[in-house]
Amino acid sequence: MCLQKIQPTINLSFTIPRSMSARYQYGITVADACKKVGFKSDIGYQTILYGNIVDMRKILMFLIEKLPKEIENIIEYRSKRCTILKELKKSLSTKRKPLNSSLFPNYSYLSVPLETGVTVPGHKRNCTPAEWRHFCINSLKYITEQPSDLKYLIPSLITHNTKRLLNIYEFELRTTDDLSESRIFKEEIEKNNSKQSSYLNPVVKNVSKDQVEKISKESESAYIEELISKNNELKNLTLKQHSTKINLMLKLEKLEKEIAVQEKSLNIIDNPEVITKLKSKVDAAPDKIKRMGNKWSKYEIEQKLILSELNDELIKKRAKNIKLETVHGNEKLKLQNIFEDIQKKEDIIKICRNDLDSKPNYNSRSSYTQRILEIISNIEKQKKEINKNLYDTKQVQKEINSLDGKVERCFISIDELMFKVAKKDDIIRKCYKLLAAIHSNSSSIITSVKQTGTIGREIKDLEEQIENENPHQATANVQKLRKDLELVKNEQLLLLKKIKN
Repeated sequence: MCLQKIQPTINLSFTIPRSMSARYQYGITVADACKKVGFKSDIGYQTILYGNIVDMRKILMFLIEKLPKEIENIIEYRSKRCTILKELKKSLSTKRKPLNSSLFPNYSYLSVPLETGVTVPGHKRNCTPAEWRHFCINSLKYITEQPSDLKYLIPSLITHNTKRLLNIYEFELRTTDDLSESRIFKEEIEKNNSKQSSYLNPVVKNVSKDQVEKISKESESAYIEELISKNNELKNLTLKQHSTKINLMLKLEKLEKEIAVQEKSLNIIDNPEVITKLKSKVDAAPDKIKRMGNKWSKYEIEQKLILSELNDELIKKRAKNIKLETVHGNEKLKLQNIFEDIQKKEDIIKICRNDLDSKPNYNSRSSYTQRILEIISNIEKQKKEINKNLYDTKQVQKEINSLDGKVERCFISIDELMFKVAKKDDIIRKCYKLLAAIHSNSSSIITSVKQTGTIGREIKDLEEQIENENPHQATANVQKLRKDLELVKNEQLLLLKKIKN
C-alpha cells in the first residue's frame, strides 16, 4: 500500500503468494522498490520474508515518512476516475475545429428513438425480465427497420449510444463520492452536444451516406473500446481498494492484539503486588534448589547401593551360568558317546543275526541268547543313563533360561531407573553408560562361553574319531571278532556232533 501510494507505477499484490519461488520473487521486487524509493540500509528478500520486528519497523517508518502529504495527490492515487474526468473536461473545454461541409449531405440531422433490448445499469423497466425477453425475441424490430427512413438511422444511433453512455456514467458517478464532478461533467456534455448540433446542422447536408456510416462506425468502435478499457480500469481499482481495505483491517486486528498484550504487561509492571510476588519467588528459588540438591544426593546414594547389589547378583549368576553350561556340555558329550556305543552294538547285533539266519542247521542258541540278553540288559542300563542325562540336561537348560530371563529383567529395570534420572545428573549418566557397557560385555561373555562349549565338544568328537580310526584299536577289534567267530564255529561243530550221536 505505502509503495503504491508513493509510486503509483509500482504494481504489487497485497497478499504474499503460496509457492516459495513466487515468494522469493515477491520479496526481491519489494526490496528493489524500497531501494528505488530511497531506503539506504541493507534490504533483500530475506528481510521482507524472514525479517525481525526491528527491521520491519524501520522499513515501515521510512515508507510512512515518504508518503505524499497533499490531500489532492492522495485522492488522485486512490482512484483513476478523477484523472479520467479531468481529461474529459479538458477535451470538452477545448474548442473544436468546424468540419468541412463537403463531407455531409444536405438533409437535416434528425434522430429517432431506438430500442435495442439491452438494459443499462441504473435504468428500470415497468415489466419483469421474462416479459421483456419475450418482447425482444418475438416483437422487437431490427434497428435498421425501426426508423421510417434510412437517413435517420446514423444520427439516431449516435444519439442513442451517447444517451446510453451518459446513463452509464451517471449511474457510476452516483455510486461514488464525486457527485459534484459528475454534475459538472454532465453539464459540459450537454453544452458540448448543443454546440455540436448547432454547427453540424448546416454542414451535414453535403455528405454521402457511405461516408457518414464509415465515420459513425469508426467513432462508435473507438468510443466503445475506450469505455470498455476505462470500465476495466475502474473494476481493477475497486478490487485493489477492497484488497487494501481487507489488509488494513487485518493489520488493525494484529495491532490491537499487540496493544492489548503490551497493556497487560504494563499493568503487571505497574502493580506493586505482582512485583512483590515475583521477588518473593526469586528469593525462594535458591532454597528450593538446595532442597532439590539434598533430595537428589539421597536418591543418588540409594541408587548406587542398588546398583552395587545388582552387580554382585549379576556376577554370582554369571558364575552359576558358566558352571551350568560346563555341566551341560559334559552331559551332552556323555550322551553322544553313549549313543555312539549303542549304534555300534546295534550294528554288531544285526551282523550276528544275519550270520545266524544264514546257517539253517543251527539249533542250539544258548550262547547267543545269553549274549543277546547281556546286550539287552546293557542297552537298558544305557537307556536309563541316557534318560537321566537328558532329564539333567533339560533341568540345566531350564535353569539357564530362567537365569537369562532374570538377568535381562534386572538389566531392563535398572536401565529404566537410570534413564529417568540420567537426564538430570551427569554422574548417573556415566553410571548409565557403564551399565550399558556391562550389559553388552555380559552378552558377549555368554556368547563366548557358548562358543567355547561348542568348540570343546567338537574337539572331543574329533578325538573320539581319531581313537576309532587308530589302526591298533581296529586290529584288536578284528582279533576279538575272529575269536568270537571261532568260538561260534566250535560250538556249532559240537552241536552237530551231538545231533549225529
